[in-house]
This record gives sequence, structure tokens and C-alpha cells, in this order.
Amino acid sequence: MLSLNLIGSMPQAILTIGMLLVAISGCTSQRMELSTYTPSPTSTPKPSTTSKDVPTKASTATPIPAEESQAVNGSPGTPIPASGRDRQATATQPASQPFTIDSTLCNDGQGPDCTKLRLGDDYLTTSGPAKGYLYSCIGKNPNAPGSIESKITWIDFAHKTWNFLKKLWLPRGTFSPAAGIYSETTTGEKRQITVNNLPVDGKIGDWPMTNYVALTEIDPNPGIPTVRNLSFSYFADPSEAISPSCVSLGAIGVTKNGVVIFNASDARGEDAVAREIVDEFGGHPAMSEYHYHFIPERLDSEYLEDGHSGIVGYINDGFPIYGYKGIGGIEMSNGDLDLCHGHKHGTSGYHYHATLEFPYTIGCYMGNEVSSSPGRGAPPRRQPPRNRP
Repeated sequence: MLSLNLIGSMPQAILTIGMLLVAISGCTSQRMELSTYTPSPTSTPKPSTTSKDVPTKASTATPIPAEESQAVNGSPGTPIPASGRDRQATATQPASQPFTIDSTLCNDGQGPDCTKLRLGDDYLTTSGPAKGYLYSCIGKNPNAPGSIESKITWIDFAHKTWNFLKKLWLPRGTFSPAAGIYSETTTGEKRQITVNNLPVDGKIGDWPMTNYVALTEIDPNPGIPTVRNLSFSYFADPSEAISPSCVSLGAIGVTKNGVVIFNASDARGEDAVAREIVDEFGGHPAMSEYHYHFIPERLDSEYLEDGHSGIVGYINDGFPIYGYKGIGGIEMSNGDLDLCHGHKHGTSGYHYHATLEFPYTIGCYMGNEVSSSPGRGAPPRRQPPRNRP
């Protein structure tokens, strides 16, 4: 009976069978299409961790100045927490600029414009002290080794300015040298300071920089920081000279973080902070001698009751260098300071200040007695010398 019905209605049967086949085919096709777009948990790509030229993690750079408590009976001041004053500078590593950092000083609405800092190349003099200048004992040496000018992207050479926020910095990594040491004692008229020239707080970049091709192409510095035991002897109560004296190469002072301070110029007599690549913590090696050309912001972490920065180190003439803030917690600039990048007020006596403007630490020695730098001073960093393009 069934066969007779099918035969009798063959056209309708064929149509019915065809529709069934189309439906089955459509369902099968849909299942295949859905499976094509279903992600596999095992096929998700993972970021590579083998290349140091493109870090995958953001790192934290130097903390920024915090207000400082008043020293009592000659004892060091203790930090006073204050909103907005204990923030840190954070290294940011976007794809376009993987080695840049941020800075609270640049964002506090005070001090110089960090996107248009004055390039210090034309502010080195050997003729005598001048406000905003580095009074150097040695003139320029354009054939000395240094960074490759044509590779530097954060300096506007036409307008002679540079951008702190676009400058490249060596990030932190796996490099871990010995622990830093700082010892300070005062006996009679002398202040004795002993360091091993490595950061007491342990904050140091991932040296050697030769592991970072993109940075080495700009600044071919192969140095690796190592222990160097140094002793400094200063007058505990220094006096001002009749006239300032010039600043030498090598260590011009030492921070309380156990790292020496070099003056603001590089081996060519140009702006070291603007031109040379240092790590995100503010230092770099001259061969094996780690040093700062400016005061890392995190070292300015204790403040007096009036908001004035505390002491961050001592200069070779015995006078202290304070952080970035003056009375009232106002960021200092060259216009607030004298020929040697210092001043005196109240009972503080003469002292220098850190600024984000060249010459960054001191412009000359104001002290009557200047101690010589321990050791050999600043050795050449790179061999052979590379001429500027």
C-alpha cells in the first residue's frame, strides 16, 4: 500500500525528500560554522618574555618627594605623611615608548615644564660662575665618547629643549648587585662618610644595557655597576668662600643612598641627564662606577615641618644638598637659587638644592674647603670613542 501511494504521488514524495535533505544539510553546515569560531583554550597566544627590548610589565620608578618633619636636637627629621606628597613615579611602557617613566614633580603644577626642559649643552662655562650654568674646571671635548645624537628622539635640537616624559630609561630587571652601604659619623670638626657606591635601597636598573638593543643603539654604554669602597671627609661646619670655585669631573659629592654624584655634564661637556640613558632609578655606570647626574626623586622622601626638603646628600665642600622643595613645599627652580645652585635662609645655613633644570645639583662650589674626590674620578665609559654625526 505504501509503495503504491509513493508511486502514485511520486512528484510530491521527491519534493518532500529534497526538503529534508536541504534541512539536514543546513543544520550540518551551521554546526560546522559554529565550531569554526569556538576559541580553543589551548590556542590562546601568550606574551613573549624572552625579549628585553619590549618589556611586558610596567615597572615602578623612583618615589617622589614627601614632606619632611623638623629635625629635633640635631637628629634627622622623620617623614610626615601628606596627601599627594608620598606618591611614586611609575615607569610606563606603552608599545610606542616601552622605556619611558612618569614623574610626580612633572605633574605637580610647579617648577619647570618637563616637556620643554632647557637643554644644558650651552650652559657650561670655564670663565667663572653664572646663574643656571655649570662652572666647570674642564672645557668641552666634542670628540669624547657619548650618546648618538642622531638617534635621540626626545631632544628638540632646533629649540634646544628636551622632554623628560619622552626620554628613554633602562628598566629594572634581573640585575642584582651587592647590597649598598652608607655610613656617616661626625667626630669633632669632621664628617666621615663611607659607601660602597651601590644603592642602599637596592633600586638599580637591569645592567648591562647591552642586553637592550634599542637603548644601546642610542647610548653604547657597556658598563656594569660593581662595588667600589669610597670614603669622604668633610668639615661638619663648612664656611663660604670669598668667591666660588669650579666643579671637577668625577664624584662631586655623595647621596645618603650610598651612590656618588657626578656633575651635570657628560664627557663631552654636554647635558648628561638629557642626552645619556640612565636607568629608571636615576643612575648609570662609568665602566663599573655607578653614579647620579641628578637627584632621583625617591631620595627626596623626608621633609621639615615647614615643607622644606630634607638633606639628600653632601657636596665635596661639605655643604649639604637638599631635595626639590623649598619652604612651603614649593618646588625649586634656577630662579630661586644663586650662582652655585644654592641659597640660605633662617637657621638652615647655606645649602644646595636639587632641581629638574640644568645644572640639576650644583653649578659651582661655594665652600671654602673642597675635598678632592676619592679615587681616580671619572674614567672613560666607552671604547673606542665615537664622534658625533
